[in-house]
Amino acid sequence: MWNDQGAMLFVITYYVDNEKTSAKFSAQHLINTTACLNCVPIQNRVNLMKQWRATAAAVLAIIASASGALGEDKVDVEVLHSWTSASESAAMRVLVDAINSSGGKWVDAAVSAGTREQAATNRIVGGNPPTTFMTSFGTVKSLSGQHLLRNVDQVAEKEKWRDVLPAEIVKWNAGDGHFYAVQTTIQSLNMMYYSREVLAKSGIKEIPTTWDGLFGMFDKVRAAGFIPLAQSGTPSFELNLFGTVLASVDGGKVYRQILAEKKSDAVHSAEFAKAVTIFRRLKSYTDAGAEGRNWNDTTALVVTNRAAMQFIGEYGRGEYVAAGKNSQTDYGCNVGLDNSVVVLGGDIFAFPETKDPKAMAAQDLVATTFLSKEVQTQFAVKRGSMPARTDLDPSKFDTCVQVGYKLAKQPENVVLSPYVYLDPQTLGELRDLITELWSNDTLEPQDFIDEFAAKFE
Repeated sequence: MWNDQGAMLFVITYYVDNEKTSAKFSAQHLINTTACLNCVPIQNRVNLMKQWRATAAAVLAIIASASGALGEDKVDVEVLHSWTSASESAAMRVLVDAINSSGGKWVDAAVSAGTREQAATNRIVGGNPPTTFMTSFGTVKSLSGQHLLRNVDQVAEKEKWRDVLPAEIVKWNAGDGHFYAVQTTIQSLNMMYYSREVLAKSGIKEIPTTWDGLFGMFDKVRAAGFIPLAQSGTPSFELNLFGTVLASVDGGKVYRQILAEKKSDAVHSAEFAKAVTIFRRLKSYTDAGAEGRNWNDTTALVVTNRAAMQFIGEYGRGEYVAAGKNSQTDYGCNVGLDNSVVVLGGDIFAFPETKDPKAMAAQDLVATTFLSKEVQTQFAVKRGSMPARTDLDPSKFDTCVQVGYKLAKQPENVVLSPYVYLDPQTLGELRDLITELWSNDTLEPQDFIDEFAAKFE
């Protein structure tokens, strides 16, 4: 641009600590009376162009210096997680870009889901904690009780987390009055996803809303040559399926009594015995390749129309999105059997205790960024799950997400994941017990019930 005297004026704008700064560089002696190169005598143009090049080089050097200084100010944000599937990686990219554009530098620390909790705990105890790590509420409760986590209450208060998160999530996230973790999503862990093509070819027009009706449907699916139920034969997903069944038998009442209220007598109820019977019968409708198969390969059976349905967390929908499938034409969904009770879980990231100002700043950046409205919307769309915030426009999300999102705002229709209600030790013991029930056909149901009840006595 030109100033009033006709001299070239360079204006460079850059950002440091999110504050806009402008630097002006004026070539006052380049042109004194004109703002037009063509008006300069020909014999003077060569010297003038040399002076312009020299000035431009100086300006570029200053820009490079400013950019370098800014890069040095970026704070490392090491994130320990277990997101490895295609849809998970795509969703994580939203968080990576948000951190990197907000003054941070994402440092990736991916581990397997099975080793995640131990890897994080080992690093914390060893004095080399990541900035934040993916975990469960049970682990948060355990580690915070040992004073190994830092609360981010100041961020939570400033961003009004108590107002924008579901009431049940707040109750358990801030169980002792403090927030030690940030929620990235909430998810319906009892989602049913089904293949419209498989059901149509099996002569199924409607999804039954009872287990007996569903078993009858499965018989027709099998007769048509398809896998009735796609199931990941791993302990975590057997636990998830058992929770789905248990939450369905009486509107979630016995589920709450056992897992949230720790009432051992509820384990001896008729409702719990019914859940055990249903769970065991479901195995007969899975395929021979289920044992040890991971969840996304299991989801692929439904995505590619080889299996009728799968019960899984809402994140499973991300695989349909990644495959270009449409919920109106290719697949359908329910929350549980009849859209009446939602089992809520979700991805949370906790913050190890630290006194290092830079580490604290990095943690505050994560807490603020992960739960911002823009990031929540973008992340939920990519992840295929509900946003953690309840104050977003539901029309931006798929119809499958909207059902759970509506239920999540109604506390009477909400129960939480076993990972929220139970400490890591009890959770592990029950998971092993449920896996034994699933895999050991000789285990008597009553023996299972007695052992299950003993965990709450």
